[in-house]
Amino acid sequence: MSNPFDSMKLKSWPDFILAISGITFLLSFTAMVAEKELPGGTLGWVSLMGAIFSFGIAGKIAFKRVFNRDSNKWEDGWRNNHLSNLFILISVGLGYLAYHVFSGI
Repeated sequence: MSNPFDSMKLKSWPDFILAISGITFLLSFTAMVAEKELPGGTLGWVSLMGAIFSFGIAGKIAFKRVFNRDSNKWEDGWRNNHLSNLFILISVGLGYLAYHVFSGI
């Protein structure tokens, strides 16, 4: 039986953000479901990790590689679309919620 994770590679910055924030999001969400209290409030940590994870998804959607014919090299590119903008708005909203939970307002 082969390993299903053999083809997974961290190629660009959205992959790193998704890997790190996804793991911490799952840990903080598990703590919230188990009714454990994290420093600063568990809801704040879940919101913050959700915001970072949402930003990583937006980066993964919008990030692309473009071949530059002048220099004959692959370059990083960015495409703007409605789905990535929606995930950025979700990220801002969750970050705003995390800020208010952490500040105690």
